[in-house]
Amino acid sequence: MDFLRLLMVELDNIKESDYIDLSIELNSEDTIVDYAPDYVKKLYTLYRIKEKIVDMMKIEYKNMSASDQQKHSGKLICLNTELDLILGLINLSIRSYFNLWDKHSIYLINKNKWRVVYNDIYPLQGFGSIIKIGPIQF
Repeated sequence: MDFLRLLMVELDNIKESDYIDLSIELNSEDTIVDYAPDYVKKLYTLYRIKEKIVDMMKIEYKNMSASDQQKHSGKLICLNTELDLILGLINLSIRSYFNLWDKHSIYLINKNKWRVVYNDIYPLQGFGSIIKIGPIQF
């Protein structure tokens, strides 16, 4: 199955009870925008699930022989690319849904039921602006 079809199936299979908790707190400089849509929660959860798989594979990879590393390097590269794409989807989804194209730092916080928050302490620097989701930042 190709990546997009598999992504859609994986997202459809994530239920509210599967959502992975966020660990970021609201700061006094933050502006609360609104609640995150369900598909953003699903994307975040899928990102965290795949991130754990990649982390385990990296540990296993380090302990492999050189020939086994060659066999598995393509899969590891593919999974890292999937993580990058999912982060990009989260970023674009939040920015387009809430029209936050000019905001530098965007956060998801769980303490207030998956709220989208932004912070303009730092100046915007191009399209690759920062979005923080739990302890990750992109």
